[in-house]
Amino acid sequence: MHSTFMGLEMGKRGMFAHQTALQTTGHNITNLNTEGYSRQRVRIGTIDPLYDPGLARVHVPGQLGQGPTTTRIERVFDVLHENQVISASDDLGYWRTRDFYVDKLEKIYNEPNDVSVRTFMDHFWNSWQDVAENPESLAARVQVVQNGKALSESINHRHAMLQEQRLLLNDDIKFTVTEINQKTEAIAKLNVQIARVQAIGDEPNDLLDKRDQMIRELAVLVPVSVDHQDADEFRVHIGGRILVQGELVNPLSAEADPNNDGLAMVRWGDINPPHNRDSYHDTYRVAGGKLGALIELRDVDVKDELRKLDAMTVHFIDLVNDVHAQGAGMNGNSGLDFFRQNNYIENATGSIDTTGDGQLDSTYLFRISGANQLKATQQVGLAGEITLSAGNGDLVTIAYNPNDTVGDIINRINYSGADVVARLDVNGNLSLKGSLSYGDNTPDFVIRHVEDSGQFLVGYAGLLNASGADGAYDYQNPNAAEEQLRVTQGVSFQTTPLQRPSAWIAVNAQIASDANNVAAAKPLAGSGEVAIGNNASALAIADLRHEKVMIDRLTSFDDFFADSVALIGAKGFEAQETHAAFSTINKNLDDIRQSISGVNINEEFADLVRFQHGFTASARFVNVVDQMLDTIINRLKV
Repeated sequence: MHSTFMGLEMGKRGMFAHQTALQTTGHNITNLNTEGYSRQRVRIGTIDPLYDPGLARVHVPGQLGQGPTTTRIERVFDVLHENQVISASDDLGYWRTRDFYVDKLEKIYNEPNDVSVRTFMDHFWNSWQDVAENPESLAARVQVVQNGKALSESINHRHAMLQEQRLLLNDDIKFTVTEINQKTEAIAKLNVQIARVQAIGDEPNDLLDKRDQMIRELAVLVPVSVDHQDADEFRVHIGGRILVQGELVNPLSAEADPNNDGLAMVRWGDINPPHNRDSYHDTYRVAGGKLGALIELRDVDVKDELRKLDAMTVHFIDLVNDVHAQGAGMNGNSGLDFFRQNNYIENATGSIDTTGDGQLDSTYLFRISGANQLKATQQVGLAGEITLSAGNGDLVTIAYNPNDTVGDIINRINYSGADVVARLDVNGNLSLKGSLSYGDNTPDFVIRHVEDSGQFLVGYAGLLNASGADGAYDYQNPNAAEEQLRVTQGVSFQTTPLQRPSAWIAVNAQIASDANNVAAAKPLAGSGEVAIGNNASALAIADLRHEKVMIDRLTSFDDFFADSVALIGAKGFEAQETHAAFSTINKNLDDIRQSISGVNINEEFADLVRFQHGFTASARFVNVVDQMLDTIINRLKV
């Protein structure tokens, strides 16, 4: 039988339920501008009725209810849409980072501008043209020296700026790794707190909001995916690998990489590493997110810009020095390089010890020039296959036949994908040069393999001693220069220069101190004397400006600068437009998320009034019951 005071209890429950609803509504309103907050809703249900059908009960019609109760306080949250937001965040982080840093790269090129490398290069060529027009003028030679210095310093400056950009990216990578680890640690701690709250049957709504916000911030840094399961099973993945599982964290680390100039290499940790840690402690290679963009920018974009600048510089130094050394200055001095030449090794034949065991094991040559003079338009009348090393470590073959001209074969070499490029030098000799290296075992500008099954590189160009594999030049032979090249018959070669030529290029000190050493003339054949007014060397150097030379491919110096600026401009446009597109996509997704989970102030005010009325009604009901009980207890006479 129900109690006489049951009405008070029922009213109290109504007051408590609506009070909880009012407090939750106030929680929503006061968190209107809290980032990552999801609005909460109180589920009000009914207490089980007084009588259970299976038990003895008094005979009254129907089941007598006992009032309301708060069944749960839930947050309004859409898991599927949240996964879409997380999935789009890494693209936004990637393109936002690229847009920021590519813009910095564009500023480094500073073109068109009066103080760009291209402008100083133009001044350098123009000054040589002035010397060619006035070969007896010392003032014109002084201008060449000054423009050479200005050009060298501008190349040095661009190298320094690119290197600074790379170091800035490296610092950002280390900072981002630290930030990722801090967020993963915070997520793991939240997992523990959430698990404890859920274990006692409560709803950790605010903690869940904090974790989801942390996940969204993490997704901008790295491309993550999540499993929305129980707290102790909540997992965060990157590229299929677990980053966080419950309270366990798989942190990333940034360690110095000796094969990448000592810059940071991002590595994985492991939640449960085996005894052999190294098998799991491998390199992070996941594309996307801010971290992926930073690694790509540092090790691809900026590194490629440095390598292209080095390639241009080393060929520029070699070409100018090759012509200048054959000329003579006003004082009769010849054999001088215009630009300083720093060699990677001191051995005159290029032999080097690469393993550090005290034994010469390789030959590092940058340029090999044949002994015979050739013409680009003449047909070779020979057939065979030239085998050269490729940039990916493989070998490429270039076939030639009797109808091919020397120019045809040179073009095939330059567009074959080999890391060896070819041209006819100022004397008409076939010149092969090493290009950029794509491996860590050898430096740039090393000729690795040259082989000819026929006679083009042998008797025709006068470069190799013999045909076939037995006569092939290979850099892993420490005596390759003496054994495979026709050194005794006039082959010339240049050992590999010191790495990063764009950092050390400078005018030769002898020329910088005395402009009379600037070679404008070629000595007269036989006598070695210099004719007054001879401008052959000056013209040859000035003509290098438009000549198709070897800078990764067959192109001129002017084309190189035009292509470089166009490429970096295209990258900048792509990054800017794609960043804008993903920003719009991300904003639209966030707007949808806010429409689902965000606080609507009008709706909350309506709920505030509704729950207030409910509380007032419950309180009024208690007052009525109180009056009834007062009548029963105090006013009825027995």
